[in-house]
Amino acid sequence: MLYKPRAICLHANSDDKNLTNRLITPQTVGHRIKPFMSLDVERTGELSSADEHVMSSDSGTAIITFLLSGEADFRDSTHKQASLKKSDLLWILAGSGVEYALKPKTQDCISVKLRVALSPALECAAAQSSYLDANLVERDGPAQVLLGHYGHAQSGFALPALINYLVVRLSAGQEWVYQPPVNHRIAWIAVLSGKIKTSDRWVSPDEIAVYEDSNKAISFLAEEESVFLLGSSQEYTHDFAAEQYPASTLGHVFDKGRHDISAPPLARM
Repeated sequence: MLYKPRAICLHANSDDKNLTNRLITPQTVGHRIKPFMSLDVERTGELSSADEHVMSSDSGTAIITFLLSGEADFRDSTHKQASLKKSDLLWILAGSGVEYALKPKTQDCISVKLRVALSPALECAAAQSSYLDANLVERDGPAQVLLGHYGHAQSGFALPALINYLVVRLSAGQEWVYQPPVNHRIAWIAVLSGKIKTSDRWVSPDEIAVYEDSNKAISFLAEEESVFLLGSSQEYTHDFAAEQYPASTLGHVFDKGRHDISAPPLARM
């Protein structure tokens, strides 16, 4: 009997050519892959000579920022400050509300910001933030664990096992297989560079692929040196507490398939 790969139920790309590229928003892909709410890839344009940070605000979510390249300074309204470099990781529990800013220090700065829904118990918790040096972001094979655990590696942040969020780097021609944890039926990838073949499809930079509701393993083949993000989770029943993004900038939707998402909330940290 031939092996049937886990199917892709949605394959979409972004037409947003701005410096901030919104690959996931709550109004589109986000509602299919709860508790993952939004994913932004922000590239530096012209460096500002101003000393002040441009502050953003959020509440009711967790915000995980990964520096793909370059350097940046971080500060927030809880008086936390940090200087980030390539592959460093920043975690913010927005809770009842926080203001924060990430100011690029180099022209090659690329930051990736994921927003995740919190359980109702944490939506109004006091805001807090933590910083993790790149050397402390654990790895298993080609995968670095930004949240959750995979193989012998686990995240340095105290998140429940509901979520896995990985950054995967493959060399040209390299193959890799991801076996989700038990009860992780939601899965998606976003390619940041290179080109990845998965479920008999090619996924290119600034494209999202969402997999069918299943616990099947997912295989990957890199056509060239590639970097992609992978998220998987248990199902999540609650409505998003904050949906602050405008209508989607996702352009072409190649394949659609919809299923209802329901399950236990995030456990308390």
